[in-house]
Amino acid sequence: MSEYQYYEFQAIDRPLSDADCQALRDLSTRARITATSFTNSYEWGDFKGDPAKLVERWFDLHLYIANWGSRRLMIRLPARLVDRDRLDAFIGEVDCVGLGVVGEYLILDIARDEVEFEDWDDGSGWLAALTPLRAEVLAGDYRLFYLLWLTAVETDAIEADEPELMPGIGPMTGALEAFTNFFGIDSDLVQAAAERSATSNSDESLDSARHVIAAMTEREKTGLLDRLFAGDPHVVTELRSTVRKPPRKSARPGSKRSGAGARAPGKRSRMKLSAETRAVMTGRRPF
Repeated sequence: MSEYQYYEFQAIDRPLSDADCQALRDLSTRARITATSFTNSYEWGDFKGDPAKLVERWFDLHLYIANWGSRRLMIRLPARLVDRDRLDAFIGEVDCVGLGVVGEYLILDIARDEVEFEDWDDGSGWLAALTPLRAEVLAGDYRLFYLLWLTAVETDAIEADEPELMPGIGPMTGALEAFTNFFGIDSDLVQAAAERSATSNSDESLDSARHVIAAMTEREKTGLLDRLFAGDPHVVTELRSTVRKPPRKSARPGSKRSGAGARAPGKRSRMKLSAETRAVMTGRRPF
């Protein structure tokens, strides 16, 4: 086989209508189209549609793979449920990532070329393994973006003294492991990060949720129930995000506010971890 390309799209939040399916059929007479997916492969020729446009209009996930080493994953996320500032902090130096805004969505576009692989596969099965990443990000788990940050470490785009943005990423979920394998991220770097726990100060206990809900106005509660009844798939995610947000603490009398010259809490520790990660690249694993 001289050339092979595989395209797969997945709709999660909203199924496709009959009109949507017909519009997709106009793009391909061979594709397998369902109310939630579009799948096709090519051994000659190319896909007539623009994957980015399909994600903007219909789909929440897109995967592309070619036998010359190109791989792509697109994830569409409701912008109101994502911390854009945190995402930008992770991917600012990452060349293989694009993050755009289309209407009420953020679209994450990840693409790498010349990904090496030992055993070739036809691409089927990858998107099913990667699909949980979207729910993980919407639930506040941003370890996916740490893995993307590691690709910048691979290419020396990150300075040696730059602090890491997470204490660790362990234990890895199956979707994170699949992502690492799909894009061929350096296994030593990933292993070093996974040895450290992804600690979190968030609290999603039932008691915490009760306190947050009790503090809501009747109008806010009614709004959530209306959306839940209407089938809004993000009501629970949005409520969990609200519960996770730490309460604002007022400054104690006499305490100093952090300024440009102040050392951020925990920076010394994060710089140490960064040195450990960088040591992996030179084969000097610290002990």
